[in-house]
Amino acid sequence: MALFEFETFKNQSINQSKMKSIQFPNNFWAATSPRNLSVLILLSLSLFSCETSDDSSQSITQTPIKKYYKTEDLMKMHNGSEKSWRFTQIIEKEEYEDDLGFPKTNCVSDDIYTFNASETYNGLEPVQITLGETLCFDSFSDAESYEAKINYIPEIINGEEVLKITFVFTFTTFEASQNIATTFGTSYDLTELTEDRMVFSTGSEFIENYPWAYVFEKVE
Repeated sequence: MALFEFETFKNQSINQSKMKSIQFPNNFWAATSPRNLSVLILLSLSLFSCETSDDSSQSITQTPIKKYYKTEDLMKMHNGSEKSWRFTQIIEKEEYEDDLGFPKTNCVSDDIYTFNASETYNGLEPVQITLGETLCFDSFSDAESYEAKINYIPEIINGEEVLKITFVFTFTTFEASQNIATTFGTSYDLTELTEDRMVFSTGSEFIENYPWAYVFEKVE
């Protein structure tokens, strides 16, 4: 977790080279009774079934995350000027679900984030946050604040200009009795982007297995 403090596979035809075979003596068929022959046929079918089952289990698909984007892809993010998204879900590892020092889905799902088009697509750009009424840290904090930025990182991949995009999210709690402000931050990569859904994540190469992620959905 980046935390800091301040082809779909087609069905494959049977691979005959993987089928097991049994070698018999030259006079085997003449000496084998019908009953033994039936048992042998069943055994051969069982071996064949095991091989094809193994092949089938290996064809389970996973969808790779998207690591790089072109500027035209980002029309889905900002509509050419600006676009508002609801912060609908925070995905985190199970052992951190009870950690009160990190925002949870139930306290961010009424927050709206507005992403703007960039003039340069290079470096940090602010994201506008409109907070809802639900607090995340009211059990121990007297106040809380949030800041979000998009970091555009230009790269050249196979001779083509692309962007790696990260979402830098910081949150601060304040304890008045001790006059202490504590700020934490995360930096997650943009790994999914459609017209209706946007995901920033870290720690997984496949979208089905996010250990850490922020999920946004388009505001209707």
